[in-house]
Amino acid sequence: MKNAVVYGLGSLLLQASGIVLLPLYTRYLVPADFGILEILERTGSVLTILLMVNGVRGAAFSFFCQARDDAERARIVATVSLVVWLGILVGLLAVLAAAQPLSRFLGIDDARLTVLGLAASIAQLLPMLPMAFMQARVQSVGYILASLMTMISRVAIVVAAVAWGGWGVWGVLWGTLIASLVAGGVLTALEFRRWGFHPDRSKLMPVVRFAWPFMPGGLCGFVLFSGDRFFLLQYCGADEVGVYALGSRLAGIVGTVAFTPLFKVWSAWLYGVYRQPDGDRAVGRMITRLLTPYVFVGAGVCLFRREILLVFGTAEYAGAALVIPPLIAARFFITAQVLFDGAFYVYRRTGLKLGITIFATAVILVLFYLLIPRYQALGAALAAVGAFFAYAAATHLVSQSVFRVRYEYGRVAALLAGGVAVVLLAGQFDFGIMDIPAKAALMAAWPAVLWITGWVSKEEKSLVVDSLTRMLRRLRCLPADGAGDNDAPAAKPAESRQRA
Repeated sequence: MKNAVVYGLGSLLLQASGIVLLPLYTRYLVPADFGILEILERTGSVLTILLMVNGVRGAAFSFFCQARDDAERARIVATVSLVVWLGILVGLLAVLAAAQPLSRFLGIDDARLTVLGLAASIAQLLPMLPMAFMQARVQSVGYILASLMTMISRVAIVVAAVAWGGWGVWGVLWGTLIASLVAGGVLTALEFRRWGFHPDRSKLMPVVRFAWPFMPGGLCGFVLFSGDRFFLLQYCGADEVGVYALGSRLAGIVGTVAFTPLFKVWSAWLYGVYRQPDGDRAVGRMITRLLTPYVFVGAGVCLFRREILLVFGTAEYAGAALVIPPLIAARFFITAQVLFDGAFYVYRRTGLKLGITIFATAVILVLFYLLIPRYQALGAALAAVGAFFAYAAATHLVSQSVFRVRYEYGRVAALLAGGVAVVLLAGQFDFGIMDIPAKAALMAAWPAVLWITGWVSKEEKSLVVDSLTRMLRRLRCLPADGAGDNDAPAAKPAESRQRA
């Protein structure tokens, strides 16, 4: 459990740099420049998919964990690293060869900017592999330190290049490239200091064979999660992409804060929960609890989106307020889809996922063609809502044939209805100077109503009260000499296992 929480924090740190840098982007980049930056990042993600990044990372983790001794682990580290380096070389050569036509397609005047942007995306592969080996060794502290180093170096270099140097998009890309090279170089050197460099040619093809099946699903995932930017670029221009990108990133904060850390913990426990005698009910109950923080935080971001935009954006980005609510709704369906996925992993039926992903990809392409030319950024957001709902529904239907979960449909529906009601109610009134306190009061009243009306079960109330009690006791039991610190941690694992 401790390691899962730490990995969740590490993932948050890796994503935090993008959130921290948002005010810098919106104040030093006009929407068109921000749009170009977004397009380059998304194009880079296509390139990393073609280089089988997710598959190679999975191969590194799987082969390392299954190695029989340290000598075999050393060969795996060197071999997988060699595959990644060869992929980086091929990717860079492809970028150089296709820079001119690709720049024309993306609407970028300077091909050198395209080369730099894609090189920065490729360079982010360098720290990825050593961190995968850290995770395989369950070095959670090392993992979070590596995440922290990567985040701090990127933020520092980008701020210096953009705010002080005035380099705009060039500064962002150079900062990302340099930070990735530094972090990747340091982490790779530490790995080879530990293991040496002893590649095994007999393991090259097994690694490639393991990795390549991830490519079709990755390409579908690219269309699902990045295709909207390219449709907007073709139909509306880079300015609209920039405004939409800001709305998308702010909507993404909800999942980063309210779902990712909890999901890391759930990933460590779901196999045991599924196999409990009452696993069908336990899984349904846990999914309700995992969706609840997302709905609360999502409703809060919808309520205060204009105030948030004052912090993260300027008047040029005001249009992002229109797309934030539908994008949060779309990401709710993706969150549900990820949770429905559990049965595929527990019962090793992941082959069913590709057909579902292809179906969702077809749906979103049709919706892009129908909605984006007419409604621009709002059309892209509505297309995401429709397609991600279809994705979640299809995953739910197929996963139920693998393991039938007793979902708490009524509770989830009541939770969503409450969130929508709070957002709509706040939008009906102009509270003037009391706007923020009034919205905060609405947000506070909502969980109170759920608590009083019985939406929260007796067991959940007891868990909440016990957690708050332990927290208060811990705060009260932190004297200068550290007395009382040794007892609480020792009780944690037993308590967690008993609850699970």
